[in-house]
Amino acid sequence: MVSEAYLQLAREKAGGINEAALDSLVYWNNPFALKHWTMNVIELLMITGAAMALVHAWRESRRGDPSGLCLWFACVVYLLVTEVPLYFPQLLGLDIGLVFMHNEFTAGILYNQTPLYIVALYPALIYPSYLLVRESGMFERRGGLWLGAVCVGFVHHCFYEIFDHYGPQFAWWIWNYDNPMVSLRLASVPFTSIVVFSLTPPMVAALLARLVLRRYVARCEKRSVTPAAPVLVLLTLVVGVLIPLINAFLPTSMISGLGLSESLATGLYLSAVAAAGFVALWAAARWGLSGPMALRQYPVSFLTGFLVVMAALWAYALPEYLHAAGGESGRGTPLGSLPYVAGCFVAAVYLLYRLAGRRPALG
Repeated sequence: MVSEAYLQLAREKAGGINEAALDSLVYWNNPFALKHWTMNVIELLMITGAAMALVHAWRESRRGDPSGLCLWFACVVYLLVTEVPLYFPQLLGLDIGLVFMHNEFTAGILYNQTPLYIVALYPALIYPSYLLVRESGMFERRGGLWLGAVCVGFVHHCFYEIFDHYGPQFAWWIWNYDNPMVSLRLASVPFTSIVVFSLTPPMVAALLARLVLRRYVARCEKRSVTPAAPVLVLLTLVVGVLIPLINAFLPTSMISGLGLSESLATGLYLSAVAAAGFVALWAAARWGLSGPMALRQYPVSFLTGFLVVMAALWAYALPEYLHAAGGESGRGTPLGSLPYVAGCFVAAVYLLYRLAGRRPALG
């Protein structure tokens, strides 16, 4: 099921793999025998986050609004539709080569390709990013559908990039920089990951959650009927499939295939992030809440915990980072961009503070 390029990258960069797991749909490893202890930390963080999101979504569903629960499962569908073609392009007749590979964690699926924490990552970060913006009341304002979606995308981007720039240093995953799809990058992170994984899909997810899931539930509420389970399942699948399909046709997703110069492509990628950041920070400053955060409430509790854990991990990585040469650690792993991560930390804290708390009075 895997290519020779995958095996070679695993041997040279990932410290080897359990080749028996390549023939198993589900794999399990000794959690005390992983290649680095930080892998246990990120597993626990993301799986806990996904579980907290699922519990919250389930409670909202029991109170009559299943749209959040549908979004949670749509994120998992989005994961499968997005990443499976990258793992097995030959099965779909795609000639894209090896883009990246995940290292081995405690548990995973799909013939050693997908660690369980990666499955958890999508709902663990997209769902609270959406909820944080939703609870600020931004979606209900004039033009709020588009404004809120951009804010969800940038909130997610800030948290995701703190993680995205850390993983390569400890070989949580390995990018194949020989592949033209990921050759254009900021430190260890390809621009396609910065925009196409962390920024635009959450925007699309937020739009679809409001236009498809929440609109159906609102119609049922207006008619005083219970949302039909088969319809909810169908809409969840539709949203999960549409997120990557729409994302694939966005201009930022096609930059690498348009034959643009490296400088122009870089400018377009960074412009997309900067534009989203400007909109999100402006909206948070104008309509966000002031005052103390409600730390007892999800999603503020998880996102705050995420920042604390990632700050501790970055503190641990800092000595190796500062003594590195040529953009690589002493172990030969690529380093992320510390200035970019610092900017994401500052923006994440600000957005969390401005958007958290009690629901504002709309006007």
